[in-house]
Amino acid sequence: MFKTLLFAGLTTLIATGQLVAGQHLSPNGTELGTVSGGSNDYLFLKSPREGADVTLTIRPVAGQAFPNEIERINPGTSALADELKINWYAQASCSEGIQQLRSAGPGGTSVQTINGSRNAIAGRSNIQSFDVEAVDRVCIRWAKAMIAQCGWPIEQGADCRFEETFFYDATTPVPRSSPVRISGSCVNSQLPTTDYYGRLTLRCAFE
Repeated sequence: MFKTLLFAGLTTLIATGQLVAGQHLSPNGTELGTVSGGSNDYLFLKSPREGADVTLTIRPVAGQAFPNEIERINPGTSALADELKINWYAQASCSEGIQQLRSAGPGGTSVQTINGSRNAIAGRSNIQSFDVEAVDRVCIRWAKAMIAQCGWPIEQGADCRFEETFFYDATTPVPRSSPVRISGSCVNSQLPTTDYYGRLTLRCAFE
């Protein structure tokens, strides 16, 4: 395995931009998906168990006779994008050499051309894995439902809450949030294109 950059265009999708040496993982159907070309050709991501953990503080927009519009107070947009990053483990291998790797997701698109100079790379990198707008939408919809049900200001009760926690993963992804999509090619073959949905614990709380 080699210590190298996973993708180019590091200002968009990958925050740290550099992979560090990681433990080798044996190829299998669950982790790697379809194998293309040679028997050792594969590309995959593996999410840490904890994923991302984010709290959004929200409130009705000031000046409304009845609160129909909701806004996020904290964190700010750039800070939220940073909190929505997951430290994915990445691994790629091509028996005849890796030609190119590509990733696309909520944080942007990155491409790295290796031109067959590496047969395998592995390591970790922080990737923004959820759309800011999609995460906002979850909390805003919840807040509007609470206000419609409980009135404003909300009085704490069994069905009237100031805070709610939502859990998302590959089985139940964040609604309308783009996946992290990776693809690539070996010198003599294509690597499979695969979508990944990370784990997210999202807390929505009224200010």
